[in-house]
Amino acid sequence: MEDGAEFIAAGSEEKAADAPKGNDDPQKKEHDTFEKLTLATAIAGVILLAVYTGLTAYQAYIAKDTARRQLRAYISVAVEKQPNLNESGPPNATLLFKNTGQTPAYEVRIHSVWSVLDGDTINNDQIKQIRDYMATLKGFESAMFPGQEFRQSAEPTKGIPITDGQKISISLGAMTLWVNGEIVYEDAFGYPHFTHFRLFMNGEEGNRYGKLIWADKGNEAN
Repeated sequence: MEDGAEFIAAGSEEKAADAPKGNDDPQKKEHDTFEKLTLATAIAGVILLAVYTGLTAYQAYIAKDTARRQLRAYISVAVEKQPNLNESGPPNATLLFKNTGQTPAYEVRIHSVWSVLDGDTINNDQIKQIRDYMATLKGFESAMFPGQEFRQSAEPTKGIPITDGQKISISLGAMTLWVNGEIVYEDAFGYPHFTHFRLFMNGEEGNRYGKLIWADKGNEAN
């Protein structure tokens, strides 16, 4: 064996140096915890601010929308003069329209169509024909101020175009007198509105008082 030579016997091993231990400094741990809490608090503050801003904007929108609904124009319709089927000649009838809101209604257009149909129902095809015909009517646009009224007859100076035979059939319930109408206008805030209305008269069984009454369907508004 030469001088200075070093050997490691088989199976022997050198002991590796111990790995450095983690930093267990209490002050560093406390500093890290403080940073995490600060970050979490900041994030929570941003979230709360966003929620508060959103709620405030929503409340402002609701308040504005509520005020608009309370102040906007509302045009109602009622039967002021009922048709009398017992009178000679075409019976007369008058519809009364009124702005019951607190602000004016602009570009008001009102149309109504009076029809005498067989039976006591009105089907979709008949409704479509009536609406198509209504679309061809030339009406005038006007403003209606709060409390202002407007009257419309079935056919001015002529009455409802109806024969004596149809009057008898309506009284017996074999035919029905229908009134289909539409009101279109714009409120003072620039929002468009519509009202569809439908009334009918059909003998003593369907309408025991012989008056125009509101139909179950065909009356809607926005």
